Amino acid sequence: MKIKSAKICLLLIIALGVILLLCSCSRVVVINGIHMKDDSVIEIAVGDFSYEGKKVVVVYAGGDTKEVDLTEDMIPESERLKFFKMGEQEVKVVYDGTYVTTMKINVSRHEFDDIYALEGYTCVYDGQPHRVTLNHDLPEGATIEYTYGNTFTNAGTYNVVGVISKEGYVSKTLSTQLVIEKADYDTSALTFESNSFVYDGTVKQIEAQNVPENVNVTYSVYAGNIQISNAVNAGTYRVVARFENLNSNFNTIAPKQATLTIEKADYDMSAVSFSDKEKTYDGQNFVPSLDASSVLPTGVSVSFACYDADGNPVSSNAYAGEYIMVARYASNSQNYNAIPDMQAKLVVNKRVIALGDDVLFDDKTADFDSQVHSVSISGELPTGVFVTYENNDQTYAGEYEVVAHFNAENPNETVDVQELTAYLIINSVQGSLKVDGHTVSAADLVYDKEAYEMSVAGLDTDVYRITSFAFYLDGEDDRRIVWGDPSDELVSGTTYNYAIEFAYIDENLAKSISLPMASGTYAYDEILLQDKVVTYDGTAKTIEAQNVPQGTHAKYEIYSAGTKVEEAINAGEYLVKAFILRDESERVLYELSATLTINKYEYDMSGVTFEDKVELYDGTQKTITAQDVPTGVDVSYEYIDGDEQVVSTENVSNAGTYTVVAHFTVDLANYVAIDDILRQ
Repeated sequence: MKIKSAKICLLLIIALGVILLLCSCSRVVVINGIHMKDDSVIEIAVGDFSYEGKKVVVVYAGGDTKEVDLTEDMIPESERLKFFKMGEQEVKVVYDGTYVTTMKINVSRHEFDDIYALEGYTCVYDGQPHRVTLNHDLPEGATIEYTYGNTFTNAGTYNVVGVISKEGYVSKTLSTQLVIEKADYDTSALTFESNSFVYDGTVKQIEAQNVPENVNVTYSVYAGNIQISNAVNAGTYRVVARFENLNSNFNTIAPKQATLTIEKADYDMSAVSFSDKEKTYDGQNFVPSLDASSVLPTGVSVSFACYDADGNPVSSNAYAGEYIMVARYASNSQNYNAIPDMQAKLVVNKRVIALGDDVLFDDKTADFDSQVHSVSISGELPTGVFVTYENNDQTYAGEYEVVAHFNAENPNETVDVQELTAYLIINSVQGSLKVDGHTVSAADLVYDKEAYEMSVAGLDTDVYRITSFAFYLDGEDDRRIVWGDPSDELVSGTTYNYAIEFAYIDENLAKSISLPMASGTYAYDEILLQDKVVTYDGTAKTIEAQNVPQGTHAKYEIYSAGTKVEEAINAGEYLVKAFILRDESERVLYELSATLTINKYEYDMSGVTFEDKVELYDGTQKTITAQDVPTGVDVSYEYIDGDEQVVSTENVSNAGTYTVVAHFTVDLANYVAIDDILRQ
């Protein structure tokens, strides 16, 4: 339609030109022919012929030429189809409807611009389809097709090839890569933790928890560097969990390691007992053994050792005494803990020998004769028994308690009756007593009740001896015979009557004479240990007993909250115990207790000054300090501004009103706390 319209316009223009030419010129022009100005081949893209710049030369009779523009009406419509036919073509050109020439053309397809490219990229697998895109829109009528497809979901590297096509165009092939990387499994909840078990003969294992779907786990167990099939015996094992990936779109999870510990078990020894044993000496060794009801666990053996009471090993336990028997257990199993030794006591009692009823020990009486007198047993001693005497063989007048001790010759034997008592009485020979020409009577006897000594007035002699003291209350029924210090037996604070019996031995040991008893009263003051309150001063405090009798002394123990301490220094309440002991024997006669209270010391702060202070700002640091603080009291300060904020603990320099707090610090264990002081 377009070509036809152009042809009509062209014809009209030609006709108009002819008319004008005929009107303006009476001369007739003769055309001999036409040819193309340029005979070279014209390169065109299919259907894309341009008339611009192309000239046709018209040749007139006489040789004149004229160049005219090639116009669309010079090419027949049928010839124009050659613009769409590929290759070299000769196109007929007609001038003035009569004159013909040919135009050489070479028709080729269009080329797409180089601006087109496929945009590849890399992503991580997410289960969704992915595709590449063309960076520019295609020309109208153009299409692109992907040789190997352009929709991919699974992980991989894809070469994407796209071919752009359009009629009359040379196809353009584009390529790029789409990379879908493998994803990582979500292992935030995956655990593979070490664990320990106690040996019980079964296979122990540890397993990974919260393993993602599509993942299989296999486990390898190593003892040291050696892989084993499973862990049964006690020990420490390395377990490696390896993860098999069943989905190729995910990366394989790295192996994990954990420690499997199988601890040794304890043998069940509840059926095993090892009890104390006792026997009578028979000269034979005792062979230790477990109790008859004992059943040892399988694989356990026992051996025995024997020790004396001090823990020294002995080769024989046949002799009388106490022994420690030790049962030691052994096992060749690596899966059980060592069994602690068991101990039991073995007592080998002495064999008892009967003394017999025919062995007697009777009293004996004799008069003083300056000879040694003794008491002996009667009857025949059993074989292996011997006798010794205590307090026998006496010379001077008096009543002596003699003890016969019966012992076996064999240290492994003993006698059923170990001692008998009899009295040896030696009567005094009466007569007058003169010492250095003086006749001694009861009036001459002097008794020092403080020193517990008897003397003869006016005489310096030590040839007498006191045979007994007798103290009593109201009558002979209360008589208490004591030897030596009466405080061994008497009750403090009680007044007693006393009588003293003594014998006088002359210097030639010729005779023993009893004199009348000295008598009188004896009062023993009450011993006191009274509560005491003191104030802490850093020195040790205690309570001392009062009225401690002569011949005795006091020892003290101090307790704080039930615990014995060396001394009482710090503030608090202490229990003080006083023990009254005999000087010679150290025997405790009395025990008393009282409370010692050490109150906290309170510092006298009345002399401390801490005055308000007003300063003029000059950029220097200002302070207020407390004066005359007692030694031992530490003081620190806080400077507080108007916003009640602590701005310093040392000083201030900026203008303003500050509250200064003096904090006094003491040892609160021994001193009363001191209140803070505030100044501005």
